Amino acid sequence: MAEETTTSTTKKKPAASKPATKPTTLAAAAATKPSAAKPPAAPKAAAAAAKKPAVKKAAVPAAATAPAASSPQPVAAASPPAATPVAEKPGAEERYCMIQSAAYFIAENDGFQGSSAQYWIDAEREVAARLGEV
Repeated sequence: MAEETTTSTTKKKPAASKPATKPTTLAAAAATKPSAAKPPAAPKAAAAAAKKPAVKKAAVPAAATAPAASSPQPVAAASPPAATPVAEKPGAEERYCMIQSAAYFIAENDGFQGSSAQYWIDAEREVAARLGEV
């Protein structure tokens, strides 16, 4: 049994052409755009030469600038050294991550031989000690 194959001979329609409303060349595009009154760009070398290097001035103590003939002024007492800033306590999620990391490293140092619950408890104690909560 011979099979018959038929081929379709339908013709494709050509693509619709777009109307030529936009200029197709750069020269035509430049001619249609309004020209802006911009100055030409300055070369980078000229801009770099125009910058002045920063000059640091030495701090002059107030006593050195005051005339020596004036009456002695009382010296203000030195302020106490600023206390170390107190860091905010971590939030619940950050604390959880700290405990999680600590538990992993405790387990790693133990060779992962113990109980994960015990590693977690040890990590909670360690983090609490670091944060000054004990």
